[in-house]
Amino acid sequence: GEGEGEGEFLCQWWQAGVVGYLPRQAPQQVWQQCLEVVRDGGSYFPQTVLGRLQDVAQQQMAVSLTDREQELLTYLTQGLSNKEIAIRLDVSHHTVRNNLCQLYGKLGVATREEAAGWTG
Repeated sequence: GEGEGEGEFLCQWWQAGVVGYLPRQAPQQVWQQCLEVVRDGGSYFPQTVLGRLQDVAQQQMAVSLTDREQELLTYLTQGLSNKEIAIRLDVSHHTVRNNLCQLYGKLGVATREEAAGWTG
């Protein structure tokens, strides 16, 4: 179907550092919102895309968390930024971003706030 396999590519792109994605047919005001969010240091992915990312990640991984993922979850609940987590773990912020993508998929969540509130 349309978009089939797109979730895997989007997750790979996100892990590679892509901070925003919009389909070509997105309305102009959505493009403007996306550009503002990214310009201000955030990331922007439509809810439908986040859902696809979740689905792909869930299919690829079991729902048992590694020690590192447990540690990431603890830091998320403490409200730490990716940069702060990277410093504590002595890894790059890119590694933290990749690990969070995998963690979100395992937990079936789309945001760090949802991950921080995850109870299993």
